[in-house]
Amino acid sequence: MRRTAYLISLLGLAATLYAADPFLGTWKLNVAKSKVPSNSPFAAKDVTVVAEEKGDLVDVTVKGTAENGSPISVHYTVPKSGGVLKFEQGGPTNDITVTTRRIGNNTMDSVITSADGKQVGTDHSVVSPNGKSLRLSRKGADPQGKPFETVEIYEKP
Repeated sequence: MRRTAYLISLLGLAATLYAADPFLGTWKLNVAKSKVPSNSPFAAKDVTVVAEEKGDLVDVTVKGTAENGSPISVHYTVPKSGGVLKFEQGGPTNDITVTTRRIGNNTMDSVITSADGKQVGTDHSVVSPNGKSLRLSRKGADPQGKPFETVEIYEKP
């Protein structure tokens, strides 16, 4: 009886761990492993991202220092299953919408659109199978309209 209860509790724990969202937690940008051109609005000296589950939402706080020394401070929420980001602080202008879509447990895509519905950028995020690193590939255009592509590597401390 005890052995059966023990096995059932282990299976329950395994199911909980398997179902856990690998995007949640604290992530630090590894600048040395990342490839971010200087014309990218995402060029940074350091970035820490904290993603926490809050009911049906994921609450995300981004703090750091941009390549030019200015502070980075962004806060937004997004539905756990994907949807439109709601920026609370430091987001893009009101004419930009960011919509996420979960592809699988470890993969998420985002589309950035302007007020006229034109796609102006994309993000593709993949958490490694061991859950310790996240690769974020971005495509977009800088404020002058020059295209850029980035690969940002984030790691759990």
